[in-house]
Amino acid sequence: MLEIVTMSETSQSAQPLLEVAFPVAPGCKISSLHGYPLYSALKNKLPWIGDCPFTSISSIAGIRDGKKLIETQEFSQLLIRTPLSKASSFYALAGQTLSVGQGQISLKVPTIAPLQPKRSLKARIVILHLNDGREEVPPNRFLAVATRELKERGINGRLSLSLKNGVLDRKVLLIKGGKVPGYGVEVTGLSEEDSIKLQSIGLGGKRKMGAGYFS
Repeated sequence: MLEIVTMSETSQSAQPLLEVAFPVAPGCKISSLHGYPLYSALKNKLPWIGDCPFTSISSIAGIRDGKKLIETQEFSQLLIRTPLSKASSFYALAGQTLSVGQGQISLKVPTIAPLQPKRSLKARIVILHLNDGREEVPPNRFLAVATRELKERGINGRLSLSLKNGVLDRKVLLIKGGKVPGYGVEVTGLSEEDSIKLQSIGLGGKRKMGAGYFS
């Protein structure tokens, strides 16, 4: 039986974060908007995830099939960042099949490694709580708020909105209450310290649902 040790947020925050990388078996099909159901599936297996503010979860890359689904490939991975004391708990998921919404993913044995600094980092989607009820956030306002939040976190870098095929990479995150808008974001010119900090604390909200995960 897996023993879960409950720790205070303060003691967890003092620990280094590790990245747990699960290879995902190819040929699995899940919704392209799988952030929330993936989080729910992991929380069902490891309930402490919901109470650990320093754990973040990436979305899974794959090939779109044209039907709002992605099919996992040889390169597909589930990436999770978590405090040192929690990392070994994820070995319990090795070899398991998770129900993610209407689809499933099969996880292989993970590798666990420290975060590596990079001069530039990208997040597939960043969600900011601007509280104006709009379905689409104006890019100039989003950029201004994201830049301010980056500075408030003590991270020095040049923040820009990502482009896809020459246009702004607008994204949405599907949650219980509907779709939440966001953008792909890139931060360049990072020092080693700031790179690790950004990977550790991310940017914006919904970081257990694939948002704000920089790599």
